[in-house]
Amino acid sequence: MPEIPKIKKQNGFTTIDTIVNCHKGIAMRTARSLVEETRRYVNEIYFLNNKQDLYDAKRILDLVMIDIEKDPKIKVMVEGNDETAKKIALRLYSALSSENSYALDFDRYDGINA
Repeated sequence: MPEIPKIKKQNGFTTIDTIVNCHKGIAMRTARSLVEETRRYVNEIYFLNNKQDLYDAKRILDLVMIDIEKDPKIKVMVEGNDETAKKIALRLYSALSSENSYALDFDRYDGINA
């Protein structure tokens, strides 16, 4: 069973810090998978890097612009403080930290109560 990441609630968002496991950055194929996942939800969803640049997770161009090569640490931010927001944040954390950036694993934390 994977280790459960620390989930925070701040300013109306559920957040999880993660290290993105895409060594060459977020490629178009990976970005498309992330966008398809995030567009399933009505919640606003963002990624925030250490320079405080905010990226809309529902926009493919925003995702490929994130400079993961220089700093792979980002914060996943999902609007809301409810169970749905927590589920979305965990699914994105799971995908971004999975070992294969071409076959993102959104489901590693499904069914786990964090």
